[in-house]
Order: sequence, then C-alpha cells, then structure tokens
Amino acid sequence: MKRFSKSRLLLALTFVITSGLFWHSLTAQTRLSPKFGFVYPDFSTDLAPLSLRAQGAGGSTIGLDLRIERRRLFLHPGIHFQSIRTDLDNPLSASPLPGEQTKIRSLKLPLQVGGYVTGDASFIRLHLKGGLVPEWTTGVKPTDRLNLERDRVEDVQWGWCLGAGADFLLLTVDFRYDFGLSPLFTDSGDRKNMATISIGLIL
Repeated sequence: MKRFSKSRLLLALTFVITSGLFWHSLTAQTRLSPKFGFVYPDFSTDLAPLSLRAQGAGGSTIGLDLRIERRRLFLHPGIHFQSIRTDLDNPLSASPLPGEQTKIRSLKLPLQVGGYVTGDASFIRLHLKGGLVPEWTTGVKPTDRLNLERDRVEDVQWGWCLGAGADFLLLTVDFRYDFGLSPLFTDSGDRKNMATISIGLIL
C-alpha cells in the first residue's frame, strides 16, 4: 500500500512538472538533442528466494532530449531507451551453476533543470543540470539456467540526478549520475545508482 501511494505521488509530481515544461516551451527557444551513450550501473543484490546474485555490468542508452532555453537557464526533459547488462550467479546455492548474463531493458523519462556556465560567445559552452528520473521496466532477456524473471524487477523505479555537459558547435557531450530512490528488485531493498556518458547533436 505504501509503495502504491508513493508511486501515485511521484506520478502526480511528474505530471505537474511536464505541464510546467509545456507552458514554458510556449515562450522559450526549444532545441532537439538526439543522443547515444554508455551506462555504468552500480548494484549487487542477493535475491534470497532464488539463491541468485545480480550485479550490474554496463550497458547502453539511446534517446532524445529537449532543451527549452530562456537566457542562461533551460528545462531539459528527455526520453531514453536503456539496456543494462546484468551478471547472474548463484554462489549461495548448494549446487552452484556457471554464471550467465541477462539484460534489463527500460524506458527513462528524465526531467531536469539546467543552466549555462559560459555564454553564447564561448568556444565550448559548459552547462550543469539536475532533476528527477522516473524509469519503467520494459523487459528482461531470458537466460538458459539462471533465469531472472520479469516480475522480480520493479515495474517503476525512481531516482534523482546531477550532471554536466559541454557543447561544441553542433556536438554535445554529457555526464550524468543517477541516485536511486526506490528498489530495483521486488525481493530486495537495494537501489540502483548509475553513471551515464553520452554524445549527441544539438539541433
């Protein structure tokens, strides 16, 4: 019940922020930023009922961001499709099996606010940003022996993030670190933190 109420509260907050972004976009310059990047998840969880250990092992992301700019400030919503490689083994089992690797796929909708550190005339334009990161699990790749079932992964995860980036002509390079606010797995209270490095265009 508490989990359900918290999810509804965060979804309501996301709706309010999205509405604010739409209103702000009517009076500001909007730029598109398609991106591709790599993710480095930080989690290692023992799922006791399964005698299974799951550990983050890297991954990739692709998506589209918006920059809704007004002077040196901007709103920064996005939509990203993400795939995280996850190593599986069962060292706690009486008969351990060879390790395997699965992929946890998800859809992320980061909602950030940022500001430019340097002005328009700068050769390289630096910016800082941060905000809320809701994430919806879309699938888990099956494996042959150590199967991590889809219902063992939470449907919705929440986090907050801090990041920085640099623009050069039409190119942008970004670094972001996500701090988990809710559990990744239904059988564990462990949260997922993650670093993301991406490169893209500013159109």
